[in-house]
Amino acid sequence: MTTDELIGFMAAFCAALSFGSYGVPMKGEAATRVDVDPLVFQSYKAFAVLLISSILIYCNNILADEENDHIIDNANYNWTFHKWSFSDFTRWAFLSAILWVPGGTAGVYAVRRAGLAISVGIWSCVIVIISFIWGVLIFGEKQKSGALGAVKAVSVLCIGLCGIAYFSSSEPESKKKVDSRLKEVIDETTPLSSSGG
Repeated sequence: MTTDELIGFMAAFCAALSFGSYGVPMKGEAATRVDVDPLVFQSYKAFAVLLISSILIYCNNILADEENDHIIDNANYNWTFHKWSFSDFTRWAFLSAILWVPGGTAGVYAVRRAGLAISVGIWSCVIVIISFIWGVLIFGEKQKSGALGAVKAVSVLCIGLCGIAYFSSSEPESKKKVDSRLKEVIDETTPLSSSGG
């Protein structure tokens, strides 16, 4: 495994932890009690992204050398910090944001209506498929196991994600009926409070 692959796997793991947890505040009691509109919630997220990205750019620029890329040697790994400037800006960021805002807003709706586990399970499956199509079929990223092996791996992953979404969905109708009947029986057998002496 090359250094770039190892760093990529570590970054993907951090991204998975973050993306897997960012929906938790949407489902929290404080957010549910206030019942903020999903588009407003998305605007809060967008502002937080702007703020945190600005801080990370600032930290990155501190680590970067003023004139050249600064390399920190740590064992066998080379970490490169490139000083960011507005000349590095790309208009593709706007396209990314145009896709991200409706997706994030729909995600807030999904978490509130269907629940966190179901929503994340479904959109993760769709993200895997779309990312696979873009990466392998459009950008031509090579896979060690070939295209067929990658398709099989994506299929197994999607089946697992759909299974998670299915089994974390609301309780079965039979259990709801039993619980409803149990409540009726309890209500029927509960003695009335006696009034008067």
